[in-house]
Amino acid sequence: QFCQLAMQYHVSGRFAALSHCIPVAGNLLHHAIEMYLKCALVKTMSLKQLKNEGHNLCNLWKCFKEIYTDPSYDELDWSIAELEKFELLRYPDSVVSEGMQVSYVPFKAYFSPLPSGPQPPYHLILEDIDLIAKIIATKSQRGKAAFSLPYNKIANEYFYRDNLHPFLDDLG
Repeated sequence: QFCQLAMQYHVSGRFAALSHCIPVAGNLLHHAIEMYLKCALVKTMSLKQLKNEGHNLCNLWKCFKEIYTDPSYDELDWSIAELEKFELLRYPDSVVSEGMQVSYVPFKAYFSPLPSGPQPPYHLILEDIDLIAKIIATKSQRGKAAFSLPYNKIANEYFYRDNLHPFLDDLG
């Protein structure tokens, strides 16, 4: 179930991002990465332990990196932390009280940090999210069937569109 939910959130989040529906895209992609992480972690943690970890991507990512060690994953810590911030936007309270600056780019090469200002910044780099999803899905060793959805043509298009890290065909 975690794998299927991860794919549904991922496709929905990519559609929202490519349609420039920000911050909703960030929130959907936050849920996607949370489900991908739980899909991989459920092999070594009970459902109760996963529930206790909650929705915090930084904590779940830390657990993931402790099990699936690879120093290169540290390069994605910033993207995980940025995506975690989108959980604050699930409800508009903080936007109403503090405002927000949102930066969205499909590819890392286009990214440039927002200038500091009075409103909190939220950065979303779709390429990094796709890479994180690929790493986690691959490490989960669940196979293509666990992530497959009864895709229609549109959902399939948005999973692959501008995705430098599509992983379904790599899962076997």
